[in-house]
Amino acid sequence: MVVLENDNVYSKAQAQQIVNKFFSNNPPESFIIIHQGGKEGAQYVIGNLVTSKGTFRVYFLLKKSNGKDYIHQLRIEEQ
Repeated sequence: MVVLENDNVYSKAQAQQIVNKFFSNNPPESFIIIHQGGKEGAQYVIGNLVTSKGTFRVYFLLKKSNGKDYIHQLRIEEQ
């Protein structure tokens, strides 16, 4: 997971704290999908997240496990 300066592999609880802190500091205004695709069992989305403090490039990869989608990778970077 990459969220601004935080770049590592995190536990679910750590990842939730980092993402919650990001969205607390950067309240979202809109999200525009630029590209999406994938294959069976894995989908990705690339988009621009517009917040009150700027625009960020977002990439996430979803993987399917036991019939449920899980975020496998998440990147939020300054644009």
